[in-house]
Amino acid sequence: MAKLIAALVILFMEIWSPALAQPRIYTAGLVITDGVRVSGLPAHLQSRHTQMVADLRAQMRLLLAQLGRLEVLTLEATFSANRYLYYGAGEVDYVVHVILLRADKIFSNQILYTSQMRVELPAGYGGQEAGLNYEVVSLPAISDRLEIRLIDPHRSRVLWSALRDSTVTVSFDPQVFILNTRKYPGLTPPRLLQENLAELMRLRQGNGSTDRLLDAADRWFVSKPSADVKVSQELLGGLVQSLAVDLDCNLPLEGQITQFLPREEGEVRVQLDLGGRHGLVPKLRLEAWRPLPANLKVGELEVVSVDSTTATAKLKRLERKIRKQGVSLQVLDRVISPKRPPPAGRRTNP
Repeated sequence: MAKLIAALVILFMEIWSPALAQPRIYTAGLVITDGVRVSGLPAHLQSRHTQMVADLRAQMRLLLAQLGRLEVLTLEATFSANRYLYYGAGEVDYVVHVILLRADKIFSNQILYTSQMRVELPAGYGGQEAGLNYEVVSLPAISDRLEIRLIDPHRSRVLWSALRDSTVTVSFDPQVFILNTRKYPGLTPPRLLQENLAELMRLRQGNGSTDRLLDAADRWFVSKPSADVKVSQELLGGLVQSLAVDLDCNLPLEGQITQFLPREEGEVRVQLDLGGRHGLVPKLRLEAWRPLPANLKVGELEVVSVDSTTATAKLKRLERKIRKQGVSLQVLDRVISPKRPPPAGRRTNP
């Protein structure tokens, strides 16, 4: 029994060891705001829009949880006097506000020349350029846009914000199209008009850009509702994932000094319970704070070297008040990186 107890004590100490400690866990309030004009969407996208917003919330909660240092709560917000008011913000360290600005079906125009035409078209169709016949075709696409804001609610300050947008062409059957009803009236089979024209007219209403694109084109290609939904889901998920690196780099990272190391060239050196897997890199500057209840800034450190879970840092500066007191860094002092550069080779845009 004594051996078992001793083994358990050793195991506990290994698990608890400060060298393997995790960064401080902050509380983040997640707010999702839907800014899409749903009435302008095709019927099949209207019917799933509520689920799309719910998916966005679930994907953001998962993303924040995967960062490994946030406890996520759900908050609500209202817009008043040109700013958002967050309910329950006093209970969290940060607010992560995601605004869905766009989740639309649109059309993008392309020019196809004679060699690319694969259908029999009426006389006088399209145009000519440099001796070549050409046509303008409108291709179906999904376009999404997100805005994200990282907010310190206690100082009413936006710490970081970004826009993420992307447009993806939806797969379509090149043999299924509508000839521009203004340019070539009466030439499209009635069945195609009956099945697709209502959706196209809805997209044109209240959307001047789409209206001008369709009006300039010779042919309008159409996509299946199931293809629209699939692309919409994949595109939104990709935009959410594109936020991960920048969001992680703009969230404070907090650990502790675990021990003092031998001086090198007269410099004070310490070991930290944060490392490369948490985002530390050599030459990164850190703030050093005395733990609560003092909550006093001690000075600044510079990371010298890192491994996966620990780092070595040297003292760069002591606060004047600390120097006057004749004290310096201490074991268990908090070390904080307000923000960090993105990892080398990691893109932060989709």
